[in-house]
Amino acid sequence: MNLNDDLYNVYLQELGILDSEWRVKPSMQDKYKQINKYIEIVDGVLNNVVVDRTFSIVDMGSGKGYLTFALYDYLSRKMAHKPIVKGVEIRKELVEKCNAISEKCGFDNLSFVQGNINETELSTIDILIALHACDTATDDAIAQGIKN
Repeated sequence: MNLNDDLYNVYLQELGILDSEWRVKPSMQDKYKQINKYIEIVDGVLNNVVVDRTFSIVDMGSGKGYLTFALYDYLSRKMAHKPIVKGVEIRKELVEKCNAISEKCGFDNLSFVQGNINETELSTIDILIALHACDTATDDAIAQGIKN
C-alpha cells in the first residue's frame, strides 16, 4: 500500500489523506502510517490462511472508511482477490460520502450501509472487522460476528 511502490487511488485524496499533488498531508501522517500498519497486519494474517479469491468482509462502525477503502484496495488490486466489502456506519452523511467515493474509484464490490451494529442484518460473512468503534460498539460487533 506504500505510495512509493503503488499507483495510489483517488480515495486517499477524497478522504483528505493526500493533497492535490498526491503527497501525504502533514496532518495525516499518523493516519497514513496507521493504514499501512493495518494492511501489513492483514497481509500477515491472510498469507497464513487459505481463502477463496472471493470472500466477504464487513467493517462494523466503519466511520470515514479509511481502513475499509485501504483494505478493499489492497485485497483487490495487490492480492488479486475479489472481496465483497461492506462498511456499516450509523451516520448517514458518512455512508453517503463513502458510497460516492467508492463509485468514483470504481470499487464495484465496496459499499457502505447506514445502520446500528446491533440491528444490522448480515448475510454470510467470512471476516468481520471493527476498529475504532466507540463505547460498546466493539463488543456489539464481536457479538454480531459470533452470531453470523
